[in-house]
Amino acid sequence: MSSEELPERLSHYTDLNGLFGIVEHKEFWLSNVSFLNDREELSHGLAAAKAIVVELQKRAPEKDMRREILNKLVRRMSGRSIPDTYVACFCEKPDLLSQWRGYGSVQGVSIHFNGAGLKDNFVRSGTELYQVVYGNVQTKKQVEDAIAASVPEIQHEIDWLLGNTDKEIEAEFFKLVSRLAPKFKHSGFEEECEWRLVLQEPDASEIQFRARGKVLLPYVKLPTVRQLPIEAITVGPGDEDGQVAASVQFFLAKRGYTEVSVRRSETPYRT
Repeated sequence: MSSEELPERLSHYTDLNGLFGIVEHKEFWLSNVSFLNDREELSHGLAAAKAIVVELQKRAPEKDMRREILNKLVRRMSGRSIPDTYVACFCEKPDLLSQWRGYGSVQGVSIHFNGAGLKDNFVRSGTELYQVVYGNVQTKKQVEDAIAASVPEIQHEIDWLLGNTDKEIEAEFFKLVSRLAPKFKHSGFEEECEWRLVLQEPDASEIQFRARGKVLLPYVKLPTVRQLPIEAITVGPGDEDGQVAASVQFFLAKRGYTEVSVRRSETPYRT
């Protein structure tokens, strides 16, 4: 993804503890989607990719070894095998009612990052910044286009399968569709205009755990050595949002972010 395609700003919705941790430690915590609601969203992307494999399967000649390989891929994807995937989410909209509703019991904030700066600061080797694609029909086309871009010959033939063992072919193809799966989300969430910072299959030594609700949530820390590209903060609606905004402004100034503006949400909603 080139920086020219990124929005000028991307916003990360969190609570005051999240804001404190990001600024104080100059890092994001990417959470494992298998233990979040996003698990179903990742399954949605895998289902879209499966539709492409089924289409390739139809194109393979009868009694051809490639058809059996694709059969194995379909069976594996039907089992909803989900790769070890960690994400942090961003939104093109800085003051969105549906996001504030998720912070009804705590004080929400929206951190507005410079898009290009976010990519430069946090996209390391193995981490990608994806724009989310919404909708079932569009998803199928986008998966097909993305696979075609990565493996051009796959659209018209699958001769590239030859020359490898069945397990190698299956592993490589599944790795490809697993990379694509986090890009897709149901059309019901389209207003979010979401982007995702995605890391898959990190080293075991990088995985940490924290208690969240009734689970031990795996997460990975993604640090930066530079000052964060924060351009503004929006304080979500609440009874004391004026005082919250003043405290956030004071905190940022004491951490070197003297040029960051802090404003209160204009959304007519109260927690």
